[in-house]
Amino acid sequence: MRRSPAADSDPPREVELGNARLRLACVPQAGGKVVSLQTPGGAEWLWSNPRLPLRRPVYGSDYGRELDSGGWDELLPSVAPSPAVPADWPGAVPDHGEFVGLAWSIVPDGIGPRHLSLAAHGRQWPLRLGRTLIVDEAQPAVCARYTLENVSSKPLPYLYAAHLLLAAEQGAVIELPAGQEWRIYSGSAAAEGLAGACGRWPTCVLADGTGVELGRLLADRPHASNVPLALKVFVRTPADGRMRVRRGDGSTLTLRVDRDELPWIGLWINRGGWAGTQGPGYLNLGLEPTTAPTDDLQAAIHDGSARWIEAGATAAWSVQLDFA
Repeated sequence: MRRSPAADSDPPREVELGNARLRLACVPQAGGKVVSLQTPGGAEWLWSNPRLPLRRPVYGSDYGRELDSGGWDELLPSVAPSPAVPADWPGAVPDHGEFVGLAWSIVPDGIGPRHLSLAAHGRQWPLRLGRTLIVDEAQPAVCARYTLENVSSKPLPYLYAAHLLLAAEQGAVIELPAGQEWRIYSGSAAAEGLAGACGRWPTCVLADGTGVELGRLLADRPHASNVPLALKVFVRTPADGRMRVRRGDGSTLTLRVDRDELPWIGLWINRGGWAGTQGPGYLNLGLEPTTAPTDDLQAAIHDGSARWIEAGATAAWSVQLDFA
């Protein structure tokens, strides 16, 4: 474990942990963001925004313009911001949730060569989110274990999504069992009119009538003939809780979750179709195991997919990443 030095005027410091086959770097003061997952040879799995450097977050900032520096964030109690606040909510939800805009704290005895335990308290929502990252003793694998505590006197709704942005410059194939249900949430111009569409993995018909395999939209290296495309799709978590991303060099990342805990996997497939800053669209893949097939907490409440946590109660779940 190594902590980089920092002064008040410096960028937030990194905390490193890992083993001989996996290096992980996290920045507690920047929303608990994991900024690097490197396998042997320096192969980096997480995308880093070339136009938006990591900075100390300001609560309530626009995520796409100010906080989308890449890496792995934690989104709760909603992904989409809440322009109107229902009367029974404790407050508004900022863009991408409460916790990306907060400094997280290292809990007592929460740091070691292969583990890091952080926690943060919501500013408007009386929720305490904790996460412990544990790198395997020998294998290139990391497990994130979460706890969510309601410190208020009444039940509260929430949705949760991990938000891992993966580098896709070398191409990436998304591997899921054929026949898994998918639902499109949003998209760029090339996917116009598809919001709300449903189907079965891997096939989808785009707005222009082109049939595509969703898992192969990022399969090839970018070239001039690629139509810029960005698509947010939710896929039901397979029965065994596993899905895989295979890069052009043959290396793989396998996501493992409990389907009862995280019944959907959000996929943000961005083939140059969107950017939150000026300039060309980004090339990246968002991997987002989640509790609901929507980014909007109010929509999740309406369709019954929101989670509720009772006053004083604690919820728990985990996310496992295996590299090969």
